[in-house]
Amino acid sequence: MSTQKPRVFTSYDKLGTEIKNKLKLKYPEGFSHELINFYDKDGVNVSALIFETDEKILLIKMSQTAAEKIIFDDEDYDDDGLLKEAVKESLEEEFMENEDEETDDDADTGKDDMDDYDDDDDDDDDEETEAEEDDEP
Repeated sequence: MSTQKPRVFTSYDKLGTEIKNKLKLKYPEGFSHELINFYDKDGVNVSALIFETDEKILLIKMSQTAAEKIIFDDEDYDDDGLLKEAVKESLEEEFMENEDEETDDDADTGKDDMDDYDDDDDDDDDEETEAEEDDEP
């Protein structure tokens, strides 16, 4: 079984608010200097920002000029292209609360991550294992 996350190409405009806010925290000085260049399947040179979530790896297509414009137009950044301290603190607090809620939910239910695992075999192999163990001397 492969544990690689899927890579998803997208544009900045299609991102949700939560991902955009996480980008701000990860790149408080902007992200134009973090862009990578590569050739797509058609041989076209593409620039993109890589951002990894729990579920996937986002390749956010944008030019360096577009990346700079995003920061320039965003009121959460100051004139020097730096994330405002009050915004940074607010976002950090917001995401810390969300993580605490997720942790509390798991603690309240007594669940851990493996409780969600389903091997789709209706636990027949567990019964066979128990029966085989009984037959051993």
